[in-house]
Amino acid sequence: MAPLTAIPSSDPTRQTERDRMVERQIVARGVKDTAVLRAMRQVPRHLFVPVSYAPQAYWDGPLPIGHGRSGQASSLVLLIHPDA
Repeated sequence: MAPLTAIPSSDPTRQTERDRMVERQIVARGVKDTAVLRAMRQVPRHLFVPVSYAPQAYWDGPLPIGHGRSGQASSLVLLIHPDA
């Protein structure tokens, strides 16, 4: 398995990807909770996956995070936080 990436979360390209993910995957499904939206815009998902999966970090699907496990799809926030 490749090491995790060390790209800073302030990378403007990644911020654009996070903003797009929130609008298309979270807001589009009716989530309005500002704390949830703010958190989703701030979490650098690309830092939690192997480097080879970093380009897919903001897609709406599970991604491997190592040790045979996968991270949740971003849209699962609707199930985790149903009042959002």
